Amino acid sequence: MRLSELGLTAAIDDDLRETDFGDWDGFTLAEIQQRWPAAAAAWRRDPEQAPPGGESFADTAHRVNRACDRLLRDHGGQTVLVVSHVTPIKILLCRALGVPLSTLYRLYLGSACINEIQWHGRGFAAVHRVNDTSHRFRDSPGPSLSRRERRSAICW
Repeated sequence: MRLSELGLTAAIDDDLRETDFGDWDGFTLAEIQQRWPAAAAAWRRDPEQAPPGGESFADTAHRVNRACDRLLRDHGGQTVLVVSHVTPIKILLCRALGVPLSTLYRLYLGSACINEIQWHGRGFAAVHRVNDTSHRFRDSPGPSLSRRERRSAICW
């Protein structure tokens, strides 16, 4: 089914793109830890640490929060579907929960999971669903997705 058939329109917001992992892009976590052990250890405990040639989670959070502010301003009280990668969704969940950004290290989001946040203005949110993948098992497992194709969704 196409978005137009549902009466929806799509808009691309670069502020909701995945973190730029720089030199680490394309490597597994095990490979990163083997090739860049000190940098990987620092990155795994401090959201201010960036991968070599990449972007820190704190930098990603700055632009994701900017996008969130725009969505709340322009679509307050409306239902909005955001389709993005794992890190931006984790950042939105941290914001909604009012927890430190470092909490993102403790969150796991599976491929194509659904997360639901109900925002009450800019200052308060209620998280209704996190990492819901039940829709993936209804009829068939679907196609395998590459790392770049994996997406998560968050509903306002």
